[in-house]
Amino acid sequence: MQLDELNVRYPDNIGMRESIRLNTQSQLVKESREPKTGIYWWCPTKDSWRLSIFFDKEFDGAAWHKEIWEKWCGTLLNKNNSKVPYNISQAYRGLPRGRVSKDKYGWVILHGDDTPLSNGLEYIADRFYLSNGKIRTVYDPHETTHAEDIDLVQQFIGRNLGL
Repeated sequence: MQLDELNVRYPDNIGMRESIRLNTQSQLVKESREPKTGIYWWCPTKDSWRLSIFFDKEFDGAAWHKEIWEKWCGTLLNKNNSKVPYNISQAYRGLPRGRVSKDKYGWVILHGDDTPLSNGLEYIADRFYLSNGKIRTVYDPHETTHAEDIDLVQQFIGRNLGL
């Protein structure tokens, strides 16, 4: 099942969508531990951060931050049972994020230079199975967080993230 179908099938059940999404990812990984492309966000937990990834293969070949955030931000912000206000659904630049892609030189981790963990870029490479071949990390201003989106996210979750 493509992940976009989950929003149609379970429009008001974010928990069900996330459960199916993680199961789908697990199946993709079992099929092949080959390197993957896609996008990621660093999401707050109670006392640290977790990496939420969306493989391109889950979205007919292309995952995009804005479109995925609009549909999955409740889950990314650990608000599975909350109705997400419109302004939060547009605040996709409120958490550290990036993209993993491949070019003619090898694997590329694009990031906004705001990864919240000291070993974050290595962890991203591991989660996208980039152990084979050359890996570059490249700062991309497009992937940076934006102050107004950070403020909206912090207000929604009720705490300061220190970003």
